Amino acid sequence: MIEQIKERCEKMGIHFEFVAYTSFLTVELGKSYKPTVDQLDDLYTGLVGGVIYNLGKGKTPEYMDGIGPKPEERNSLENWEKLRNELIYSLGGLTYSYDEWKESNPISEKWTEYIIKSMVLDNQFKDNPEKWYVELRESCKK
Repeated sequence: MIEQIKERCEKMGIHFEFVAYTSFLTVELGKSYKPTVDQLDDLYTGLVGGVIYNLGKGKTPEYMDGIGPKPEERNSLENWEKLRNELIYSLGGLTYSYDEWKESNPISEKWTEYIIKSMVLDNQFKDNPEKWYVELRESCKK
């Protein structure tokens, strides 16, 4: 199966080793590497939800200008993807450098497992990014 995936990647001009690496990072997010809850909250605020202030009894909550996405972009799938990509590619890339990962993980059927699991996780994320975020946040508290 790995040869079939490799061939498809080559036909599409996609770097097969990088696909396996990013799939590994996707699968391991929240497992072998975890963001802190503060990191998650900062990313959520800046990329997805913005900051609400003026909270309290009898007050009207408002969004703070200049922090987070524009009102029409809040909670968009595109912004959720930015948050997730930041965790996978930045935090994951810092935790597992590509060159070191590739050296310690030679091509094997394990790569196929990473790619398939990653595809399943990608679909779950796209189906409900808020649920994905809450579950990841809860797992990072442990």
